[in-house]
Amino acid sequence: MRIVRLEEASAGRCIIYLEDGSTFPLGRKEERSLELSEGRELTEEQLQWIYKELVFPRGRNYLICLLASRDYTEKEVKDKLHKACYPEHIIEEILHYGRERHYLDDFRYAEDYIAVRKHSKSIRQLKYQLSMKGIPDHILSQIKEENDRDDLMPVVERYWNRKKGTSYEKSAKTYQYFARKGYDSSMIKDIIRQISNM
Repeated sequence: MRIVRLEEASAGRCIIYLEDGSTFPLGRKEERSLELSEGRELTEEQLQWIYKELVFPRGRNYLICLLASRDYTEKEVKDKLHKACYPEHIIEEILHYGRERHYLDDFRYAEDYIAVRKHSKSIRQLKYQLSMKGIPDHILSQIKEENDRDDLMPVVERYWNRKKGTSYEKSAKTYQYFARKGYDSSMIKDIIRQISNM
């Protein structure tokens, strides 16, 4: 496989372009020690060694650095690895490594995401946001659809108490606010009815 181009990516890093259109990142030191240059032919054995001994460990470390600051979905990690010019088969190995060690777990990510945000948005809205982040439908279908009434009650009550006006006006504003957020209309009405009778 012939090297078509070497491109400076960032401090201490370069991207190697091969004749088949594939790319991979390497450190400048690694590139110099292997004496890689444009036009150089790499045997399949050399290329596999580079992938196994240099590119995969670099990608694995990149994954760990990403996850040190916050959780990511598999799709987000995959997009970042694509952007960093990792070849597809190495990306799959890195994702497998992350799944195997439970560093990447889309179901856990979805549960945590919903647990943190369910007091300000409906489960329906949160599921939509998760689908935009690349969480697969089979995982989203496992998440319970209905908001727990006990979780929603204090949120509606706080909103109700901040509103001014007659009970009717407060009821209308509260209902509209939570309906726009995607909450179940019958649940909102029941909670408003209960709060207004207190």
